[in-house]
Amino acid sequence: MELTVTAKNLPSSQAVSAYAEKRLEKVANRLRDDVPMRLVLRKEGTKAASDRFVAEVTATLKGGTVIRAEERAADLYAAIDAISDVVSRQIRRYRTRQSKRRASLTEWEATVLEELLPLGAEEGSTAVGESVEGAETISELGDGHLVRTKTHETAPMTVEEASSRMELLGHSFFVFQNAEDRRISVIYRRHDGDYGMIVPEPTGA
Repeated sequence: MELTVTAKNLPSSQAVSAYAEKRLEKVANRLRDDVPMRLVLRKEGTKAASDRFVAEVTATLKGGTVIRAEERAADLYAAIDAISDVVSRQIRRYRTRQSKRRASLTEWEATVLEELLPLGAEEGSTAVGESVEGAETISELGDGHLVRTKTHETAPMTVEEASSRMELLGHSFFVFQNAEDRRISVIYRRHDGDYGMIVPEPTGA
């Protein structure tokens, strides 16, 4: 976990930072991957003492999903405890959604998911031309080799479903048949975290 703690209207406290890291580390361990997490602690001049200390967390999960939460309490430690519980529940819901999406994968998509390199694995761990079940004959191209060709049947899906499948497979793009117009389209993740879509237009020739 990459935790950044920022204090506003509060003196810097190593003890508070250590406590926050310990609590949020347990929360982050629910995820497979390290995630950047930002914790903002601040004190506000509210009339109610129970709302005086605020803890705010922002965490960016794999695929660009952002979790945000804010909790208030009478003291900093209570606010940290509360925000940790809230973020833990949000992560649990996130993982449940991912599990349901995984269960809805087609047989072909499940195969692709199994063949993907684990996150962080070194590229090139499988030699080019290595025998793989279902692989086609290697073809010479101008700048390299076409080492695999796969075909599959695809059911029409919405743009939202396509983006979900793309995130689940861990790809930066996803080719699908748009349920709205039955056209083959490509959805991709932009550098700014949003999505883009390519819809080929046939020429008049």
